[in-house]
Amino acid sequence: MSAPTALSRVSSTATTESSQTPAINRSQSVHDQSKEDGKEESDLLSATNNKQQETPTSNESNNNSSNTTHNHHNNSVIRSSSNSHSQPTTTSYPNSSSPTSPIRSSSPPAAVTSILLSSPPPRPAPIVADPEPFPHPTIRRSHLRRVNIRITDTVVEQKTVIHSGSGRVYEIGATLKKAIFGHVIHSILIAPSETNPEEFRRTNQQMAIKVYSKRLLRQLQGRTQENPLMEITALQYIGNDHPNLMGQIECCTDEENIYSVMRYCQGGELFDFIDENGPLTNSQAKRMFKQLLAGLQRLQELGIGHRDMSLENILYDQNEIYVIIDFGMCLRLKPHPSLPGQWCSINRQQICGKKNYIAPEVLREDPIFNPMVADIWAAGIILFIVLTGVPPIDKATHADIRYSMICEGRLQEMVNNWNIDMEPQVVDLIQRLLRSDPMERLTIPEILEHAWLQDA
Repeated sequence: MSAPTALSRVSSTATTESSQTPAINRSQSVHDQSKEDGKEESDLLSATNNKQQETPTSNESNNNSSNTTHNHHNNSVIRSSSNSHSQPTTTSYPNSSSPTSPIRSSSPPAAVTSILLSSPPPRPAPIVADPEPFPHPTIRRSHLRRVNIRITDTVVEQKTVIHSGSGRVYEIGATLKKAIFGHVIHSILIAPSETNPEEFRRTNQQMAIKVYSKRLLRQLQGRTQENPLMEITALQYIGNDHPNLMGQIECCTDEENIYSVMRYCQGGELFDFIDENGPLTNSQAKRMFKQLLAGLQRLQELGIGHRDMSLENILYDQNEIYVIIDFGMCLRLKPHPSLPGQWCSINRQQICGKKNYIAPEVLREDPIFNPMVADIWAAGIILFIVLTGVPPIDKATHADIRYSMICEGRLQEMVNNWNIDMEPQVVDLIQRLLRSDPMERLTIPEILEHAWLQDA
């Protein structure tokens, strides 16, 4: 069988032409805005968020959707956004028979020893309901201005700041990342000087501010599944009190942009860390995975399915705190009518997510599915990559023999063929997450009880 390929950044697979969704509940007004700004934001919310519940599309249209890439680290990694509207280039992938890995036959051996897993306890029969809208967000008025900031005892510099209607003032710093609807900037919260009323001073609070261009929001309306206004509402609904979820500190707007203020993670993306430094140690992977599960568990408590879990959507900081980000494709599920703490499934949705993280039920376009359970599949892919430095599959398709082997419960065989040294316990755990039947996947409480995580 094919040897593992290099770690590659891939785009989410999604098309949007036929998607339609109920608008966000607009019973509440947008707080602290002028009449003109309020009308403009309401128009944007109504137009952009009219996409929460998608209609199905064919696998063919998905497989033909364009990917966006740019080279990174001498082409060993192919970087691309989570949606299909960055600058298009031709996507290429490393040869599956890499010179640093044993070249294997593309066909599995005739005699196969499958991993035999005990069946999980029976799951309740799913009840289907449409996704629920998120509550309308609070977006405050703001304006840009130039102010004097004292840098040292002898240095004062004039800087551009965002002055929010909340009273907070954010210094605009360097651009951290380009985004389809704008960019992300580094920022420092500043405060009035205690000695000079015409000056400000820097505090020790660093922020990351996602800047959405209103021009781009209008220009790209309906052309991408990534939904920035949906992400803003989700971030506010999630809150800012969970260490493993990127919530929002506040959101404000001026004539040209919308500013989503979030906490700053100095380390960057987990994808880049693995690409530059190789796989995590066993103990590091356990700490990371338990934090990932804590974030997913909180999302499940809120009834949220992420739908785009990947290494690119996990940040880390110098204290090894891992944070789930990017909620532009998430859905909020309705509570189960008779089972407290459980959530309804939803009807078949448009395929979305990065192509080597997509769960089988999404690929099959099952008539009903639960995006929270699809997130568990993606978590299994993530755990495999952080332990090995390579993805287990290139693409969720049965044309990839590795994908078929995983769905058939033959992950251990694949690991043996690749000569990868992995503890049998963690192979067992990953295989239990990568079950083709979503009803057979472990739940988060069951994952936390698995033997591999007991000494974490």
